[in-house]
Amino acid sequence: LKSLTAITRAFLLGDDAFEVGLQPPHKIHGVGKFSVHSFLIFCRDQGAALKPEDAALTTFCNWRRKTVRAAAAAPAPASAPDSV
Repeated sequence: LKSLTAITRAFLLGDDAFEVGLQPPHKIHGVGKFSVHSFLIFCRDQGAALKPEDAALTTFCNWRRKTVRAAAAAPAPASAPDSV
């Protein structure tokens, strides 16, 4: 219950830029590495850059890196001709 209260308080009473981290001032009681990495991957879309220690998160991040590289290598879509 203490963790839930801490997360709720940080979200509702914190500044507009909700952040979670492992060090103050963004440390929230009961939130560890897995939770912080999950927040960064799924809420901040940092999966392509992050290297988590958890096997499942690592698998997702590897997939995300591949999709980012593939999107960057793909040719830009052709624009539609202007309708006059």
